[in-house]
Amino acid sequence: RRIYVQTAVGWVLGEMGNVYQSEITKYLETNAAKMDTPAFSRAIEKCSPTERTRLQEMRKLRLVKQ
Repeated sequence: RRIYVQTAVGWVLGEMGNVYQSEITKYLETNAAKMDTPAFSRAIEKCSPTERTRLQEMRKLRLVKQ
């Protein structure tokens, strides 16, 4: 739950997305609701604006359902 750890996790996911884009996108789609906000935000910051918006909306819907 430490913010620096969460930020680092998100950064690693974002960097891995440069090489493994479809796998990281699938991971984010599956686990976005379980991720803390700093990790999720950092993970999607290099995505295209439309993909970022799609993932954010998907996460919001899943958080509301929990």
